[in-house]
Amino acid sequence: MPPFRLLRARKAAMQIVQNLGIILSFGPGEREAELSFSQLSDACERGFRAISRGKKGLWMELAEIQARSASPNPGFYTDFGMFARWCVRVSEDSRFTVVIDEITQFAFQNYAMRKDEELCGRLCPERKWHNCSSASIEYGASPSRMFRLLEALDLGVKRNGKNRVLRVEDGDTVLPDILRCIRRIECIRRHSIHHDMFDKLVASNFIRPAYKTPKVAPLFNPDEINLFMSQLQKKSRPVVTASAGMLTLRSTCNAAICNFEELLPKLLSGALKKTEWVSSETGLRALRFDLEDARDALEDAPAAGFTKEMLPATLCVNGPTVKMLIDTQKLKARDVKHHRSRRPMKVVEEAEVYSFLDIYVSLGELAKKARYSGQLGCSKARKGQHSPHSDAFKI
Repeated sequence: MPPFRLLRARKAAMQIVQNLGIILSFGPGEREAELSFSQLSDACERGFRAISRGKKGLWMELAEIQARSASPNPGFYTDFGMFARWCVRVSEDSRFTVVIDEITQFAFQNYAMRKDEELCGRLCPERKWHNCSSASIEYGASPSRMFRLLEALDLGVKRNGKNRVLRVEDGDTVLPDILRCIRRIECIRRHSIHHDMFDKLVASNFIRPAYKTPKVAPLFNPDEINLFMSQLQKKSRPVVTASAGMLTLRSTCNAAICNFEELLPKLLSGALKKTEWVSSETGLRALRFDLEDARDALEDAPAAGFTKEMLPATLCVNGPTVKMLIDTQKLKARDVKHHRSRRPMKVVEEAEVYSFLDIYVSLGELAKKARYSGQLGCSKARKGQHSPHSDAFKI
């Protein structure tokens, strides 16, 4: 090799060693002119040790520079500072080709650079990483929403002090499914569901969020919601206009005194036979129910015991007397729902009634046994100054 070429090669090697040593020793913001001779000597020594270890050692040092960078926005120019600018200046000099090739390959493998993006005269062959900005463009979301999703779902890599970055293969696997999910308000708009009812549907597990994290509002898969609606529609008879007397879901629940969490499972199980789906309506508003059909499906077995209507004949008293006995706790009743109308009612246990009859006898029963009218028996009781439940009427 001619002496002048050898000199130029040695000078190039010294520049590589020195500039790499400066960033390794003093960081990306330091300039050669601002360092003392002693500092430059230390930098050269550090740079020589890195270069002497070959490609593997060089990549390890570059990775250390990347990890040590204080910039919150990860990027080759922000992390490598003055060294990156030097690489650009000498990129067309053949003396630095081998080193610049390795540095750019490291950048292409470790930074969010798009395909065919140029760095030091080299083109990126394939994107390897996404930042929030590039991911929002690639997958169709605002940068702010992408940032919240990546943080909340802990996707990608968050290096110390830097914004999160995401591998392309991870983004292709996870993000399309996440971003096609919709928020609660969008579900309500699409399916014309009142927000209170939608929340109850979620609480009852009719609709389940596909993604739910503390920092991001729940996201719902539209396919699952459409499936739920189609199941309701298949169990109903399609009509253009609702038949006379048919009620909406809310009106049916009010009239039948039930929750829709009780009524919808009956529809899905096929227990309701007369439900209609109005084609001009959307969502749950399209459902119409027959009240008696709903009551048939919701009907329970009658509660055991005596109702207030049954007690007059059993005790030989009138209705007001039964009410007085229950109100004064002479007969202890429990609150239940009517097995069909589901309205609140009181029931007295059989044992309670028989226990009462073991102690008390009514005027009607006495008059019946004495074969005179109940009115005459009442008159005799008044003359004797006895109440119907005084000790004088105990057996």
